[in-house]
Amino acid sequence: MLSALYACLFYAAAAVLAAGVGWRVLQYARVPAPLRIPTTPAPRTRAGAAARVVVRARCLGNESRWEGGEIWTFSRFQTLEAFKGSPPAAFTVRLIGGQVGGIESIVAGVPHFFVGEEVILFLDPAAGGGYSVTAWVEGTLRVRRDAAGHRFVTQETAAEEVYDRATRRFRIEGIPRMPLAAFRRKLEGITGRGHLPGPSAQGAAGPKGER
Repeated sequence: MLSALYACLFYAAAAVLAAGVGWRVLQYARVPAPLRIPTTPAPRTRAGAAARVVVRARCLGNESRWEGGEIWTFSRFQTLEAFKGSPPAAFTVRLIGGQVGGIESIVAGVPHFFVGEEVILFLDPAAGGGYSVTAWVEGTLRVRRDAAGHRFVTQETAAEEVYDRATRRFRIEGIPRMPLAAFRRKLEGITGRGHLPGPSAQGAAGPKGER
């Protein structure tokens, strides 16, 4: 009698374990995988061309919370310049991972944003509302200023090397440092439209970049 009971408990536990693993696999299958997508420059890639929105924006804040059994981070942005699509004046980017209390969820390939920083994002509508960054770090570019105030664009993956099977060598595919004005011209040529200046898009271009 006890042997039969133990056998039933064992099979029941195995079924629960299999169902739980299957459910977790299904959840992760619904999240965009951080796969390598060549980006030289980013707007020439399939991800860049397919993105619904390409925007230069400033991060206003971040909030992480539990949702659907996972930790998600919601970053609020102010639109400074729209290169493609018609984003609202303020929008939210939803990405998996973050920290709630003493629990931190880290997902490889997901970008992190800092309050006040300026970025260029390739976006698609997120299933839960707001936007998601196309190809994650591949679709994230940081906008920085040098000592003279000129703005440059650096892709999140610029420091990473990719192995080229054809040449059997490693190469850099991201954008390490490009003047914002030059990057804007490339985007305009690819999207076939002019940029929409935002409140901070004014300024004259210097000899090595744009103010």
